[in-house]
Amino acid sequence: FSGGSSVGDRDLILDVLASRGEVLFHGVAVKPGKPTAFGRIAARFEQMLAVGLLAEVEALYRRGDLEPDLPALRAVGYRQLWQHLEGECSLEEAAQRAVAATRQLAKRQLTWLRKWPGLLWLATDAAGNLVAAPRSDQGAGVMRPDLAGQKPLAAILNYLDSAPV
Repeated sequence: FSGGSSVGDRDLILDVLASRGEVLFHGVAVKPGKPTAFGRIAARFEQMLAVGLLAEVEALYRRGDLEPDLPALRAVGYRQLWQHLEGECSLEEAAQRAVAATRQLAKRQLTWLRKWPGLLWLATDAAGNLVAAPRSDQGAGVMRPDLAGQKPLAAILNYLDSAPV
């Protein structure tokens, strides 16, 4: 719910819908530590380049009828590779810019999620196993220590089995 609805309004609406059996909603966020997340972001962009992202952007660039201010070309990765094709930077610098922009996007997403009341946070280590994270790292959410050591999907299923309706 957005567009001016308060948290109280949202909770009331969810309560009414749940009492009718119309909705059951649980918010869950999986959050790796910063070093893990940043490493995954860089590795993912390298993988995208390896499977043809640059060729895809080059094909769009060669069309000649597209402008860099179009919403689709402002997407992270596309924007930076377009800048490379325009001669504004090297491919290496474009990749660094894309990874930095993705990190900034991830930070904005976490800021948004921290404002979500009652969100179950699942902090993970480098191997993808759940770990207990300090409360200050989770915003308004909750991390249940009994979920530590599990894979996120298993923890989510266990949580859904035990969460109050």
